[in-house]
Amino acid sequence: MALTQLTDTEQNGHKKAFGELVADWRRSAGLTQLALAEGLGVTRGFIQAIEDGRKRIALERMEIYAHALRKPVDELYEEHIRGHDPELYWFLRRLWQPNNQS
Repeated sequence: MALTQLTDTEQNGHKKAFGELVADWRRSAGLTQLALAEGLGVTRGFIQAIEDGRKRIALERMEIYAHALRKPVDELYEEHIRGHDPELYWFLRRLWQPNNQS
């Protein structure tokens, strides 16, 4: 299977959508940007940049962010993969389906 690279425009669009999701999760957890930043040991500006779509969460830090946002880490990984590699995302979705018999 050939994996598709996203164009810069597609990557930017996904970063923005991912950032909006992080912001929604942060608000659902009852956290301000500052409170989340302090809990993660980063600056408020860094959280703002993630939420604005200018920065990404490093893959190796996903578990820390998911815990801070009170979300299962697999949801955060799933959103990260969807924006990084759409074909891989849909391939993994098919594998993760509970009724998949293959």
